[in-house]
Amino acid sequence: MSLIILAGGNSTRLNTNKAFLELIDSKTIIENIVNCLKDVFSEIVIVANNAEDYKFLGFKVVPDLIKNKGPLGGIYTGLKTANEDKNFVLACDMPFVNVDLVRYMLKFKDFDAVVPRSNSYIEPLHAVYSKNILPVIEAQIKNDKLKINETIKKIKKIKYIEKEEIEKFDKARLCFFNINNKEDFEKARKMAKKL
Repeated sequence: MSLIILAGGNSTRLNTNKAFLELIDSKTIIENIVNCLKDVFSEIVIVANNAEDYKFLGFKVVPDLIKNKGPLGGIYTGLKTANEDKNFVLACDMPFVNVDLVRYMLKFKDFDAVVPRSNSYIEPLHAVYSKNILPVIEAQIKNDKLKINETIKKIKKIKYIEKEEIEKFDKARLCFFNINNKEDFEKARKMAKKL
C-alpha cells in the first residue's frame, strides 16, 4: 500500500509552506509524518508543485497532473502516480498522526474508500482510496465539481470509520487537527510539547 501526502496547497493565511513548519525538535511537519508512517507503507508519494523543496526526504515527488483543482486534483495525481492499488491519503498540515488508527483503517480491504466520520463530519484527507475511484474523480474534475465531500457521495463501495472506532485509538481525535492559520500553529506547538 502507498502513502500519498498532499503538499500542494498555497497557504495564503500563513504565508509559508505548512509542510515545513517546525513543531518540535527542529523537525518539520512533513518529516514527522514520514517518520511515523514510513514503516507502514511500501511507497511514499508526495504531491507538490515545488518538487525540488521535497527532494531531501528521498521519496517520489509529483506535481499536479491537472493544475488548480485543489485537494481533489491532488488525490487524483496521487492515485494516478502511485504504484499500489490501495492508498492512504493524508494532508501535510495534519501533524498528529496516529499510526494505530492508520493501521486499523488499512484492514478494510473490500472497499474503494475508507473514510473517518464523526458526527456526520468526514475527514477525506485522512482516508484510504482505491484506484477504482479514478473515473469518479475524473468526471468530477471534468465538470469542475471539486468538493471532495460531493465526490465521496458518488463512491459506491465505501466504509466509514465512526467516532466510536476512532476514539479507541485517538480519544481526542488529535489526528484530524490541521493547521490553517497562526493560531492553529501555536496551538499545535503547545500540544506537541505535551505529547
